[in-house]
Amino acid sequence: MINEEPEVVWEDPPSTARPARVNRRLALLQVVSHPGSWARLGEWDKQATANQTACDVRGGRALKDHPPGEFEATAGPLGEGKWGVWARFLPTEPPSTNGKTPH
Repeated sequence: MINEEPEVVWEDPPSTARPARVNRRLALLQVVSHPGSWARLGEWDKQATANQTACDVRGGRALKDHPPGEFEATAGPLGEGKWGVWARFLPTEPPSTNGKTPH
């Protein structure tokens, strides 16, 4: 097993990006650690592959053991025939404990 972290680029998706999903576990662990921030997870040669990757992220298939919340993901053109996938994690608020410490 490789413990090498992939390089992600923290940036908003382009306005022309299309909705889609992603399946890169190590990159998504980084995305979870920066809630609400968009990150470009990588680039693909085919639009269909980028769209499917983004689809996997949004559907939760890419990282099943994440904290409570959901992923947003989108795919869009990078130029020169390449396609990017962007994702962010939106955590849900933990249940209220009414000021009590959970046991």
